[in-house]
Amino acid sequence: MLDTGASHSIINSAIVKEKFDPIVVARFQTATGEEAAIKGIKDSAAAWIRNCDQCSKSKGSKSKPRGCLQQYNVAAPFERIAMDIAGLFPASNAANKYVLVVIDYFSKWSEVYPIANQEPVWNPHRAAFRPRTRTTPLHPQSEGMVERFNRTLQGHLRKEIDDNQQNWDENIPIFFIAYRSSVHNTTALPPAQILFGSNLRLTADLKFGTPPNVQRTETEYVSRLRVMLDEMHRQVRNKTQIVSDRMKARYDLRANADGFKEGDLVLLYNLLGKKGMSPKLRCNWKGRTKSSQG
Repeated sequence: MLDTGASHSIINSAIVKEKFDPIVVARFQTATGEEAAIKGIKDSAAAWIRNCDQCSKSKGSKSKPRGCLQQYNVAAPFERIAMDIAGLFPASNAANKYVLVVIDYFSKWSEVYPIANQEPVWNPHRAAFRPRTRTTPLHPQSEGMVERFNRTLQGHLRKEIDDNQQNWDENIPIFFIAYRSSVHNTTALPPAQILFGSNLRLTADLKFGTPPNVQRTETEYVSRLRVMLDEMHRQVRNKTQIVSDRMKARYDLRANADGFKEGDLVLLYNLLGKKGMSPKLRCNWKGRTKSSQG
């Protein structure tokens, strides 16, 4: 039998210097049992596994990093809009199968255009339309405002369309009368009132006309409208900031990304593969490099 100190030294140095597979080391720990633990071999093997460079590149972190929510609040109507295509719906009487949804971030004013297919949107490349951002594909949480609107629209159409579902696009204007005149949870005002300073004219307004005590000149009307719009926009900005802060506080409770400091050693996520190589056998991470400020 080897001397205790000698056996510890021989096996310990073998674990450190040779590239044993972690499974082999684990089996070695099981085979040696309590005696190996007493000699400190088990701790050395566990430390080696934790510092195995190839293991780190292959497995990465057990939990996916979740950063803090980044806020982007707009300050005026149509400063930023969101676009999405919803469908596939049954072919309507007009051969439409999809809807193009466009929503203003500030006022929540929305437009829906029934379309027959998902052909690319033509852009004349004017300077005003060049700045664009794209959300993460197949990740609805990155564009929650549009996804929530799509759910509201589909819920309305579900209640109004015929049994054959071929007149769904004919019910969209009726939906907008209610949606644009309803108070939005985020802004606490109807979208139409934020844009125009007043609610939409409904059938009752056309029937009964303007209240008799409202008599203003064009100049008075424009001045009053400007003051009203400025005040409503200020209220919308404040209300949106409150809702955004509440959403960020709720989201950040599950944040687990500590971030990096300049000079930290990090692994880079390996997105690119090689032709003829299986992605299932490719290491998910590469390098060890120092982080730097962009």
